Amino acid sequence: GVFMWIPPEEIERARQIDLLTYLETYEPEQLKHVGRNTYTTVEHDSMRISNGLWHWTSRRIGGKTALDYLVLVRGMSLTDAVIHLLGNVATKPPNAIPHKIEKPKEFVLPKRNEGNDAVVGYLRKRGIDRRIIEYCINTKRLHEDKDFHNAVFVGFNEQKEPKFASVRSTFTDYRIDVAGSDKRFSFFIPGNENKDTPHIFESVIYILSYGTLKLMKGANWRSEDMLSLGGVYILKDDSDLPLPLEQHLKKNTVQNIVLHFDNDEVGIAAAESLRANLKDRFTVLVDIPTYGKDVNDELIYKLKNIKRKEECSR
Repeated sequence: GVFMWIPPEEIERARQIDLLTYLETYEPEQLKHVGRNTYTTVEHDSMRISNGLWHWTSRRIGGKTALDYLVLVRGMSLTDAVIHLLGNVATKPPNAIPHKIEKPKEFVLPKRNEGNDAVVGYLRKRGIDRRIIEYCINTKRLHEDKDFHNAVFVGFNEQKEPKFASVRSTFTDYRIDVAGSDKRFSFFIPGNENKDTPHIFESVIYILSYGTLKLMKGANWRSEDMLSLGGVYILKDDSDLPLPLEQHLKKNTVQNIVLHFDNDEVGIAAAESLRANLKDRFTVLVDIPTYGKDVNDELIYKLKNIKRKEECSR
């Protein structure tokens, strides 16, 4: 297409329109109501739109605005998306629908089950070493919830109070952060040797998988700090760091950072954008899994190999 110059204030104006307002006004047939103030789209049913934010779970991308959506999900160029939005607004101004932003809920940990069988079984099936599971349970970083037998992964503030929890089903792909969670205090396992080199992961399962791979080599699985970001972020040039990482860097003396993201388009782009953002202040290493898409794939692959060798040598 022809390249057009759009004044920054027009882009800003296009950015003001949130996705829910956009869909309600211009594509109402796309909207499906799935919960109190949560919507999905007909086209992408793993999309969630709630409290002025949207998240496309299966692709692990999200944003705030209709503009983000048109660019990331519809694949429009920024120029086309801005023209599309402002063209629509000119012909039919959106009703400023006041979307109630829910007042922040009080953070409450899901109730503890007596035992942890479902959680232990699930994590063992994912290849996680029993010693690591026990460490997490003993340090209150992990418990099984009473009602749904989900795995509850807990993050603490500096005063050791639980401030964050993510819940993962032990038998489906369902996962969600507990309402009122403070993202700054994501799941974290402190290292006991080398404090200046945190290892950063997209999720808890990958931390536990990486620890297991270290145990398999006979290494200290907790030598370095390990932090979960609870998601993957592709940073724009001037965007803020993911909250858990920002918080960690504020409170610790860090020299090197090791990023363990997925070996796929999104993971590689996220690692690159984060490295670009951090490389002036730290030595940043990107450790992409060699087998499969993520650290857990790599673990499962290596466990199968060991099993195969044992069977051959019998």
